[in-house]
Amino acid sequence: MNALDVTDKPRLRPLRWRWDGEEGQHIAVAVPNPGGIYFLNPSAAKIFAACDGTKTVAELAGILVEAYEIGLEQAVKDTLKVLDLWREMDMLQ
Repeated sequence: MNALDVTDKPRLRPLRWRWDGEEGQHIAVAVPNPGGIYFLNPSAAKIFAACDGTKTVAELAGILVEAYEIGLEQAVKDTLKVLDLWREMDMLQ
């Protein structure tokens, strides 16, 4: 399995999920590997909601830049980290 690149357009597998939390800012998702429920924090939820195969990793990172006023370099690093974890959990196609 090759590492993701900023030009890749990751896409989630069909998963069971729902918005969760008092203000609907978290996501609860049923994951295939290792199984069970995985709760996404607000920043991961933003990536999850936009991870439809039409946006590059750089564009997904841009969502974090706008939402949290962080630098693009840090946002790309954080985005790649969460996407790599999701690949290990079989959440990406």
